[in-house]
Amino acid sequence: MSRKLLALATLALAVICSGLLSCVNDPHQLRPLQALPSTATLGAAADPDHFVFYVFGDNRPAKKSDPPTATIQQIADAIGTAKPALALSCGDLIAGKEPGEQAKIQAEYQAILDIFHPTGVPLYNAPGNHEMDDAKDVPNAVMTGYYEQVLGLPYGSFDYGNSHFVSLNTEEVASLLVVKSPRAPTDDGTADLDPGYVSPDQRQWLDEDLALHQSAAHVFIFMHHSIHPFKAKNALDKASADAITAILAKYPNVTAVFSAHEHLYYNVQSHDDLTDPMAGATNGGPRFLVTGGAGAPLQSNDHGFFHYFIVTVNAGDISISMVKL
Repeated sequence: MSRKLLALATLALAVICSGLLSCVNDPHQLRPLQALPSTATLGAAADPDHFVFYVFGDNRPAKKSDPPTATIQQIADAIGTAKPALALSCGDLIAGKEPGEQAKIQAEYQAILDIFHPTGVPLYNAPGNHEMDDAKDVPNAVMTGYYEQVLGLPYGSFDYGNSHFVSLNTEEVASLLVVKSPRAPTDDGTADLDPGYVSPDQRQWLDEDLALHQSAAHVFIFMHHSIHPFKAKNALDKASADAITAILAKYPNVTAVFSAHEHLYYNVQSHDDLTDPMAGATNGGPRFLVTGGAGAPLQSNDHGFFHYFIVTVNAGDISISMVKL
């Protein structure tokens, strides 16, 4: 090889390496969230300032041997008819929690994908404890691997229209050095092993991702465990919740935070509200909503009913309505 060709080859290699390094050093480049496979590909917004999306959570069946519920089929049918820009799931797509049953877990995922494929609408998911945990409700690396193989990244972000969307994984496998707290007792006195956990690395990524998108008109965050649950014992790990709360406070364009885990509807801003997700003041912060009524066995109180949300973006404003089933 001549010196001239060698110099050109060296320069080309340097450019390639520089590009790779810039991608590695940019956390957002490493976490572009894709719609779940076989649902639909997200296209460009026809009108960036005006669009609609749906939100639901906790559709898993009561038993591991049961097929997907009639409720989630009803929600998928509504999505297929209305054709919103996209749909968000706040987790517990499947019964799961069987690390030793890869084929069974994959079949459960496929059953859900088969329901949403005909809708022609991109579906995004924030994993729940049933996707990521073992039978004792402890986040499990094998279950995380199954999720990534079939559905993709467990957390990440994407843009649509004038808005930015962020999915968080509240079911990360904690280091043995991490004390997951609170492990509050459940109603029957047994230990609650599933407070949810978000690692410092993911929290840092969230902070950096939001910093990169301060020009977005809205940021919508969806996750499984709630920072502000209906019952305190169902809250995200306190250290994780406190850190995320502090991060969100830095970015006034974070408009709403959707979560699930509790099989009910809960408007954090208006505790007794049963009909209007927009009720109650946010006092300058994001609107926090729990939507866990997509098919899983309901909790036995007034808030426990099947439902989903319809979110309408209208330039700098949004509205959220609830459809009871």
